[in-house]
Amino acid sequence: MTKDFSTMQPLEEVGDIRGNRRTPGKFVGKEAVITSQCLNGWYLLKIMDSGQNVRLQYRSLRKFLPTPETEERCQSQTVQNSS
Repeated sequence: MTKDFSTMQPLEEVGDIRGNRRTPGKFVGKEAVITSQCLNGWYLLKIMDSGQNVRLQYRSLRKFLPTPETEERCQSQTVQNSS
C-alpha cells in the first residue's frame, strides 16, 4: 500500500522515490529514509542501497507501510551511522 507524501512527515519514515522533473533518473525507484525536513517541502533522504544523502521535494516521494525487512535495514543503517 502506498500513499503520497503531502503533509509534514516524521523522521525515519521509509518510502521510495517516484521522481518528478527535478529528480535525477538514477534515484527513481530507490528506497529511502527521511533523515530531516528542509524548507519549502524539501526533505533530506538517505538512499537505503548506497547510503547516499540526497535532497528531494515531497512530491517526488511515495511512502509505504514498512515491512519487517525494511525496518531491520533502517535500524542497521542507524546503528552503522552512530558508530
